[in-house]
Amino acid sequence: MTKNLVSTARIACVILCTLAAQVGAQPRATTYDGPDPALERAAARRFDAIRSDPVALRMRLQAMPKGGDLHNHLTGAIYAENYLRWAAEDGLCVDAAAWRLVPAVDGKCADGLVPAAQVARDGTFYRQIVDVASMRDFVAGAPVRDGLGKGSDMRAGNLSGHDHFFNAFDKIRGARTGRGGDMLAEVATRAADEGVSYLELMISPGMRQAVALADPAPEPFERQWVRLEGSLAPIVAEVTALANADEANMRERMGCTGPAPQPGCRVVIRYISEVNRERRVNEIFAQGVLAHRLGAADPRFVGFNLVGPEDSPGVLAGYRDQMTILAWLHERNPAFPLALHAGELTEGIVPPEDLLFHIREAVQVAGARRIGHGVDLAYERDAQGLLQLMARKQIAVEINLSSNDLILGVRGNRHPLRAYLQAGVPIVLSTDDAGIARITLTHEFAKAVEEQALDYVTLKTAVRNSLEFAFVEGASLWQSDGGQPRRIVAACRDFDSATCAAYTSGSARARLQIDLERALLAFERDMP
Repeated sequence: MTKNLVSTARIACVILCTLAAQVGAQPRATTYDGPDPALERAAARRFDAIRSDPVALRMRLQAMPKGGDLHNHLTGAIYAENYLRWAAEDGLCVDAAAWRLVPAVDGKCADGLVPAAQVARDGTFYRQIVDVASMRDFVAGAPVRDGLGKGSDMRAGNLSGHDHFFNAFDKIRGARTGRGGDMLAEVATRAADEGVSYLELMISPGMRQAVALADPAPEPFERQWVRLEGSLAPIVAEVTALANADEANMRERMGCTGPAPQPGCRVVIRYISEVNRERRVNEIFAQGVLAHRLGAADPRFVGFNLVGPEDSPGVLAGYRDQMTILAWLHERNPAFPLALHAGELTEGIVPPEDLLFHIREAVQVAGARRIGHGVDLAYERDAQGLLQLMARKQIAVEINLSSNDLILGVRGNRHPLRAYLQAGVPIVLSTDDAGIARITLTHEFAKAVEEQALDYVTLKTAVRNSLEFAFVEGASLWQSDGGQPRRIVAACRDFDSATCAAYTSGSARARLQIDLERALLAFERDMP
């Protein structure tokens, strides 16, 4: 079996290298003619001088402005230590048999449950829970805590990174209730600390209620849409009120209206509605309609995405049906954007036939504007044609290097990142689930340099892409007539001019982009 897996890895590498060579002569997806090319060239030379020094590289990348993180699941972004702290403060219990946080009953932990407040007193137990609720110290195939009622027993097992990762969400689920403001404050604070100015956070409030409203039997989409629209208004109002409360709590915790607001107060946050794809077709449709209604009612909800393991049996069996639903919703409301998990697969996880079409159908059928992961590119039918299509339509790919490594075992030259770049497909770097993966966006930038050999200009392009391809409202700072490079709009050739102030006053996107350009200029001037 080991020999077969090695052969598979070699074949995938050969395919990706061939794709890269075939498209190497084509232009990169997005190039930008920035305000000071000479300063950028000097910064690139200084960056090259330290790229082989991990410590110096980390310090340089920590200080680099990074624009936006566009692929970020809020529940997976929180570190396990904070979930445990909130559990202790809220009087939750730990089920030591299942390694799971659960509510107390009448203020007491039942027999066999341990008060979460006591966990921190036992260093070994505390560390074990953090390990189970994250990818910390995970080694595939090593002895694992199975969480199946055996307490602290260990078993020699073949638990994969994929299974351990997705199991982790269930361990900390109980600590999320009522903690939306704390969660937002954590991610905003961390974003500000590493130069991230914009977050698109995937969240799922209201989706369970939408599922409950779904038709029990198949009906034409038009009939379902009409019926659901009349029933979703209370859910939309509830979700909007919850977002208001959570953001108010976040601002209070960060002192945003006080005399010394924390840097996280300046981070702009928008939401991507998560639609659980592991449901029946009608239930997926009902969630999709809610996502569209939220977007229409609340400008903070800027798009939606399907979530859940792409390799689960129900998703594999119903993938084309799901794309049909998304295509219908897109036709109904083409202005509401879709960022779609697609191609988060690799050989060995699913049968070969399930690797042939997921990315293409997400783009061609569903109308996705961005693809999350896109790892199985090399296995798609006519992968070369798919790359050309994505480059032509400027479909950005959200690259999650650590996630793909931990969950799929895809790393180094087996990852399709360079094939996307060389084909002219725009890429952004993102975190996916930073808390469970135990990473930051800075870590992902370092991984891109050390494992993917990205240079400074390519990193900077990815940073600019993160706001250019974000779903944030407003016109762009950059203009393009279909060619390259993109240039700053005439109104803002002078960032401090009255014409630029007028242009950006109605565009959150352009304001973020100008702030980013100013930060990049300062970063390059101060680069040692």
